[in-house]
Amino acid sequence: MKSGNPWNSAQKSQSFSFPSFQNDSKKKAEFNHPLFPIAVFIMGIVSCYTTALGLEPMLDNLVLSYAMAIALSIFMVAIALQFPKSYQNKTQGRLIVGYSMVAIFSVLLNFNAIYGIFSSEKLLYEELKENKSRLTALAVKSKEALDQHFQAQKVKEELDQAMGLLEEERTNPYDTGYGQKARRINQEAVIPLKAKWANIQSKFNPSIRKIDSLTTHAHTVIDEALASQNFKEYKNAVDVSIDAYTQVGDLTSSMIDDGSFSYEPITFQHRDVGNLNHSLWTLGHLGEMEGRQVSAVLVSLLLAVLIDFIVLFVLILLHKPGAETKKEEKEETSGRVTFKDKPGAIQVETSPTNSIYAFRKNPQGQ
Repeated sequence: MKSGNPWNSAQKSQSFSFPSFQNDSKKKAEFNHPLFPIAVFIMGIVSCYTTALGLEPMLDNLVLSYAMAIALSIFMVAIALQFPKSYQNKTQGRLIVGYSMVAIFSVLLNFNAIYGIFSSEKLLYEELKENKSRLTALAVKSKEALDQHFQAQKVKEELDQAMGLLEEERTNPYDTGYGQKARRINQEAVIPLKAKWANIQSKFNPSIRKIDSLTTHAHTVIDEALASQNFKEYKNAVDVSIDAYTQVGDLTSSMIDDGSFSYEPITFQHRDVGNLNHSLWTLGHLGEMEGRQVSAVLVSLLLAVLIDFIVLFVLILLHKPGAETKKEEKEETSGRVTFKDKPGAIQVETSPTNSIYAFRKNPQGQ
């Protein structure tokens, strides 16, 4: 009878060895690289700044804007720093959803800051230049319409002509002074035309002076605002130009009561520039914009997304299990894991009956 050593395994015995944690430690070290938290904090600071800029025009309070921006950034940084542990605990899905919900709101504010605020000067500048041109054109149109309505130029020419005839007759060497012909010219032409011209002047001249005053004042405000290159001065100048334009049009319409004069009102197109509603409105009207403006909108949107979501993209890529990791997990779940012999590894051999002893084929030892 052969004496069997219970610790010697037969060929049919099953081999099992405890896993070495060297690979896990290596992966954990990669996930916890000190540069990753630093990068997350830096992107959090950038996001906080752009978010605060996007909030400030709406809240009109710098302290409150930064308080909300800091809170949002802390949420995202805290969630991002939990990604290494979440992948070990298989809870990364909830973190990705939570991070995305906070980041989407932050992206909108980032876009509002990058496009809305930084492009507001250009948008208001162009609107001011356009309003100035429109006001000048309307003033010219109003003067022409008033002149045609009151026939001011025609009456003035007729009066000048009558005055010339009267002066010619008065200085006639053959009949000097106010003779019969001169008195007839004066009574039939000069006096009626003077009365008509005086009546026209009482209405026409004040209107023209008012139009000139409104136009000159608006042009002065616009020019000063354009020279100052100040956001608030731009907005004030746009309001002044629109008010002047509307007053000139209304004044002319009230003087010309036959309905022959009309004008197209203008509005403050970019009054809400810098606010989130204006930025979102811009996204919905890309088809109405020029190529350069569309490019500016798309680049601003891309930067707004990258500021908050680049951290999420990088963390997902770094922590996504590779092919080897998936293979090892599959082998572990199948109940058989093979490990290479390494110094210090603990080997435990078991029989098919899960006993630590190995039994011979022949129970009688034959």
